[in-house]
Order: sequence, then structure tokens, then C-alpha cells
Amino acid sequence: MNIRTIIASSVICAAGLMMGCSTIDMPKGTRAGYSSARFMKVKEYPAGVSSNKALNQKVQRAIAAEMEKAGISITAAKADLIVAYMLLKQDNVSTTSIDNYYGYGDDSKEISRKVHKKIEKGGQRESFDRGAIVIDLIDARKNKLVYRSYAVRDVLEDVSAQTRNKRIQEAVQEALADFFK
Repeated sequence: MNIRTIIASSVICAAGLMMGCSTIDMPKGTRAGYSSARFMKVKEYPAGVSSNKALNQKVQRAIAAEMEKAGISITAAKADLIVAYMLLKQDNVSTTSIDNYYGYGDDSKEISRKVHKKIEKGGQRESFDRGAIVIDLIDARKNKLVYRSYAVRDVLEDVSAQTRNKRIQEAVQEALADFFK
């Protein structure tokens, strides 16, 4: 087995666990009936505290672009949908999450824990780094999760900003594809 096959298997295991976990809901609603969206409102971080602001801005631009392509306007005011997302970084030793825009429920911790346990069981011996995005769409009127999906990518070092932005856009497109069908 070559290293790419091993890494691909680990990615599939880590991503597949989300689909197979009974404790993690994966609703697959569609865009029908929704015309506007806004991002999860979050508390501002005090000066000097890392909030991964630049990365969050890139992700939000990518999500906004996909929404607007599908005819869903992005607004800061009242909207039909609330967009929440979490970013995960995984390697053989740890799983960390950036969940600034994911909200305050237990799903973030549970997803991170399940992904980490799955990697641990995978027995990956070679070094790897991968990233994942989990996107939740919440019906703002009912405060109900209507869609959740994710995308996983290997983390590439020393790539241009243009390549990094393109990879973020592709991951967002993949995660939201079923919502726009």
C-alpha cells in the first residue's frame, strides 16, 4: 500500500465516521423555501486573542459565494438560514477545531472527539495533516438544523494564497452541493 492510499483510507475513515455516528445528526434538507442566510453571530474576541480571523474570512467568502450562486442572499440582518461552520485540523497525534462560528452546543466537541477516536483506531503510522470543514444550515424561524455536511482535504504546505483560496472554495462547494440539488 502506498502512502496516498493510506492517507486516503484515513480520510475516508475520519469522514465516514460522521455519516455513521448515531449521535451526530446529518440532516440533508435542501434550499427549497430559503432565500437569505446569515452567519452565526459570535462574541467578539478581546485584542490579542487569536480568532483565526483571516481564515474565517476566507471561509465565509467561499460560503457566501456558493450561497449567492444559488440565489440565496447573504445578510447580517434577519435571514431564513443561519450558517454555522467548524474547521478541523487532524494529524496522527491530535485533532483540533476552530469553532468560532459553530455556536455553543455540544456538537463541536462531539464531532472533534469522534473524528479523533476514528483516527486513533486507524493506526496511521505515516505522518499526515488534513483539514475538514463541517457546515450546518439552521432554519432561523424554527431554530432547527436542516442540513449538515462536510469535506476533507489534505493540508498542503507552501502553496500560494490563490491555491489555498481555491482549495477552500472547492471544499465548501463539496460540503454544500447536496443542499443546492
